Amino acid sequence: EVRVNSNQLGLSSTAQAFGATIDLNVPNQGLYLIVGERTPLAGLVRSVGGTIHVQLPLNKALAVLPVEAFLMFRQHPDISFIGPVSVDQTRFNHFIDGINRAQASKTP
Repeated sequence: EVRVNSNQLGLSSTAQAFGATIDLNVPNQGLYLIVGERTPLAGLVRSVGGTIHVQLPLNKALAVLPVEAFLMFRQHPDISFIGPVSVDQTRFNHFIDGINRAQASKTP
């Protein structure tokens, strides 16, 4: 578990003027969709301790990253978009079961 404070979240000047703070308990890592600009994503992701799990066309990827890297990549000039991805585990398991059944039916 990681503590994220309001300095990392970039509070507005109004929130800062009123002394607002935000503290969150968040998981150490998460799954994120990343869209890169010019620099290949593999090196950027590895440099922050992350792992690309699915490389997509056009410099896009699904990667597991530490939450601190997500916060940093939001401001990174070579990242045009980064956002968390959630997976409905039940639907995903049904999808995998369907793939396994299809592959089993093709096996002689």
